[in-house]
Amino acid sequence: MKKFSFRQTIFLLCSLLTAVLSLCCCAGCTENEGTERPRFFTVDDAEYLVLSEEEQTVRLVSYFDGGQEILSYRVPSLVKFEEVFYEVTEVGDCAFLGADITFLYVEPGVKRIGNNAFAHTSVQLVTFLGAVEELGDRAFGDCARLREVTFAAVALPPTLGGNVFSLYHKVQKQYVISPSLTLKVPQEALSLYKKAFGEEFTYRTA
Repeated sequence: MKKFSFRQTIFLLCSLLTAVLSLCCCAGCTENEGTERPRFFTVDDAEYLVLSEEEQTVRLVSYFDGGQEILSYRVPSLVKFEEVFYEVTEVGDCAFLGADITFLYVEPGVKRIGNNAFAHTSVQLVTFLGAVEELGDRAFGDCARLREVTFAAVALPPTLGGNVFSLYHKVQKQYVISPSLTLKVPQEALSLYKKAFGEEFTYRTA
């Protein structure tokens, strides 16, 4: 029997989860006559769910890297499909779970990062180019190589879920913040970030 690596297993589970969720959404819609079924489309190996046709907004729900290493990935603020431009406002739960990404950039306009969106990835540097509003539970949980997260925009800090940047310590049997992790924030907003995130993080100003 063929054995899969941990990353391949995570990728297969995420693909299965996405397929199940898509089927559940569609099944739920068919129960109600007149209810519009969810619309998905894929661009550049990323799958998107249309949140509003009127406002032309979408959520990035999954990314299929095929188990390949990705040196740099940029979550777009706009994506074009069938001659229509959609605003990417969210990254969904588990969208990149276990992906092999080194450098991550999130463009302005993306407001929410879902639960476990980038958990268990190999990401080292994360840059939010705009004002993100919410980071879900364990959005970057168990990213053992994560060294720096940059919040480039002068804005209010995002709302944090639980253990957003934490690692699970097997000996202590609890989540801890890596001592090698640095949060880079605008000088003007340093006090706001310390108040919102806590003093346990190491901060650096831009």
